Amino acid sequence: MTDLVADRKRSVTAGDYVPAGTSPDGGIFLFQILDPGGFSSPAPELPARSPYTWQADEVLAATLDLEDMWASAVNQAITKLAVRGFTIADTDDSDRRTSKAQRLVVNLDGPACYREGTSKLVHNFLTCRNGCFLEVAREGKSPASRPLALYHLDAHRCRRTGSLEYPVVYWDSQGHWHALRAADVIYFADMPSPRAALYGTGRPAAERAFKTIAKLAAVETYFREKITGARALKLVFISGVGKKKLEQVKETSDLEMARRGFVTYKGAVVVPSDGDNPITIAEVDLAGVPDGFDVDKERKDAYLRYANALGIPVQDIQPLSGQGLGTGTQAIILDEAASGQGLAYFTKMLEDKLNWLIMPKATTFTFDTNDLRDKKQRADVQKTQTDNIMTLRGTAQAPGIITADQALNMAADQGIVPKEFLPHDQTAGAAVTDSGEGSKPVEERPAEVIA
Repeated sequence: MTDLVADRKRSVTAGDYVPAGTSPDGGIFLFQILDPGGFSSPAPELPARSPYTWQADEVLAATLDLEDMWASAVNQAITKLAVRGFTIADTDDSDRRTSKAQRLVVNLDGPACYREGTSKLVHNFLTCRNGCFLEVAREGKSPASRPLALYHLDAHRCRRTGSLEYPVVYWDSQGHWHALRAADVIYFADMPSPRAALYGTGRPAAERAFKTIAKLAAVETYFREKITGARALKLVFISGVGKKKLEQVKETSDLEMARRGFVTYKGAVVVPSDGDNPITIAEVDLAGVPDGFDVDKERKDAYLRYANALGIPVQDIQPLSGQGLGTGTQAIILDEAASGQGLAYFTKMLEDKLNWLIMPKATTFTFDTNDLRDKKQRADVQKTQTDNIMTLRGTAQAPGIITADQALNMAADQGIVPKEFLPHDQTAGAAVTDSGEGSKPVEERPAEVIA
């Protein structure tokens, strides 16, 4: 299985890699192009909304190079999901099905590349209008044949067609186009557009924060250049002092400062003017900021906007100051409020796509949470549900309104005990749920957990 995953012979991405048996240096050419203006060029405007997103996605992907804190915030969001475990569940306790599902997920995008593959998917999800794409390589040519492997697809190389039969076309590194059937590709975008002509392309976190990223990048560039730059930051006009006298003063000052080990940075262009007039000075600021401009306030505002765009707690980007109880409670509230934002949408979409399009009917894939506080809250909820059921059941001295069998049935319906504990299910068998935890029928139970 691992060898078949590694060779990618049944994948449209096979042309992106050097074939097996090829010399490591054969056919590989590396080019590095440096744009000197890339560090100071103003951020461009995004292209108009269109189903052809590659130009906009190139600009959005470049935001990670434009502003350091934005890149760090995106990394926080990516690693939050990449390090999470997952559960493979099967209603029939089939070791064969759970084992195959485990191999399929663990080898996402290559042998034991689940973390890396998930990171790539989230990266595209957060920075591309086109969204993220996952190829389903199958054993045979039939759309119903067994899935062999899952491969991440570069969103910049995928084109949405609007076709129900072949919804995506992939362009490989060899310049070949590959039409992907609906059964062979999983794809979705952040904040998908309701416009039919846009084919489900979205408005990702990078676009929602784009203007803030450009503004904060300009602020940081200004202060970096003010500290380390050699360009002129202001013009100074001096009357009553000749050029020769000014040069003598400057030369004497430079020598004295060099003797003392002082270092100065250029920043002002001084224009002297001869004459018998009293010495006067006039300055023209070339790179100033308005009076009252609060840099720290702008940074905090930008970090909050980043957190809102990504769907993560703001303290992940900038830890809250202080150790008081109020601050700790605020952190918990912010974390709980963020649990249903952008990143949660990614996890639920991926679960739905894998469960309903890839996994067998009896097998379920779900993300696990690494938050012990969340697990404790679930346990508290189950305890409350159990107490309610026991109250309804009553005791021998004070019988309740339901029987022991009915109490057991309620406990099974609420997931407190497995369905197999029921001798006979007294509730409607056709009931299903979509609580956001598995997106499959309620009668499932975990058969295997993969951390």
